[in-house]
Amino acid sequence: MNFKKRIPWRLKIIAKIILSRLPVGYKFWQKLGLFKLGLMATPAYARTIFVQHIKRGGLQNNLTDKVVLELGPGDSLATIVIAYAYGARAILVDVGDFALNDLGYYKGLVNSLKDEGLRVPELSNVTTLREIIELCDGEYLTSGLASLKTVSDSSVDFVYSHAVLEHISKYEFDATFSEIRRITKLDGGTSHNVDLKDHLSGGLNNKRFSSGLWESNFFKNSGFYTNRLSCEEMLAVFRQNEFVCEEFDYKRWDSLPLPQHKMASEFQSHSEEQLSIKEFNVMLRPVK
Repeated sequence: MNFKKRIPWRLKIIAKIILSRLPVGYKFWQKLGLFKLGLMATPAYARTIFVQHIKRGGLQNNLTDKVVLELGPGDSLATIVIAYAYGARAILVDVGDFALNDLGYYKGLVNSLKDEGLRVPELSNVTTLREIIELCDGEYLTSGLASLKTVSDSSVDFVYSHAVLEHISKYEFDATFSEIRRITKLDGGTSHNVDLKDHLSGGLNNKRFSSGLWESNFFKNSGFYTNRLSCEEMLAVFRQNEFVCEEFDYKRWDSLPLPQHKMASEFQSHSEEQLSIKEFNVMLRPVK
């Protein structure tokens, strides 16, 4: 069994609270393999996720001159290179500069794409990550919601995210989708995979805490925050921001991993059906 999965969730919270307050940046923890932001730093995985969402949006054979925006790319800017290979331009938006600076990683990705006959940038003389971004006509924006607000109206063909929406601040979620709606072309779309598990033990232990504590800066800045919004609540936000659901599928727990009476009072009024959805995928289109 994976060692990390065997660590009790309480110990993970304590460890992350302590580690997140040491006077070192994210890049230091990244080198040690701690506080990893997903698996996007694996080239094959990044390519698989890109293709999965593009297919869901019906764009697998029609990306030439399109603009794709990835929300929350995490440890890698692979999407910028992959989108270029498919004839598109990519904008990546995150809440900080978390991208891997290993040029060998990107050169390896380029070589694998070249072997498949896809167009690739010439990286032989490249010495910085910024040069790769410029060669692919990409953008990497690192101020979260503030960055989304700088993207022009109706300028993006397709927006996607993978295990990211659950990390957006509860109080910025609606505003984020308001911006996504604003920047998405009327004939465009947006695809998302959402993981509603607690990101501590794969259960619902995040729902043990009151909002007063969970939404405090002390907890939110400790590396384990999720907004705890349910599938039903997220779908309501999508509708409020004039998106219609084109595709939707989900996975449920057969039984709740945490008894409802052990949850904070605010979750005890939720239906078991609502709490039992642990993951969902959704494809949205703007209302016309």
